[in-house]
Amino acid sequence: MSKPVQDRQDALDTSYESIQSVRNRLTDKGLTYFGFVAIFAVSLSLTRIFEHGWLPIYGFHIGITVFFFLGMLFKKYLSYSAKVCFLLGIFLVCAIAGLINFGLVGGGIPLLFTFALLTALAFGTRAGLIAVFIGVH
Repeated sequence: MSKPVQDRQDALDTSYESIQSVRNRLTDKGLTYFGFVAIFAVSLSLTRIFEHGWLPIYGFHIGITVFFFLGMLFKKYLSYSAKVCFLLGIFLVCAIAGLINFGLVGGGIPLLFTFALLTALAFGTRAGLIAVFIGVH
């Protein structure tokens, strides 16, 4: 290769590595923030259990909180793809659970939009369109 072509390729490699680094840091921060929010959410669910008795949705809250907390603790051992799939999977499960338990007035619809947007950002346009298709059905 000629010198200008090699320089351009080196610049592209460097920018790709920096983009991957930013995406990885954003995923790590997302896992951390959602892990801390999940801890507060489970405390609210536990207080509601004491007030109203056990309901299946509270078991779901506790399960999702445990998953987020485990994701936060073991994020250094997971690859980028595994971390993103972990986050997106929990968004999708929460969206479906919200739609089933609360219907269209609950928080499921915004979570489905968030799931599609984050899928497109993490894996590209084709995966984002598939996520939109999943959300529509």
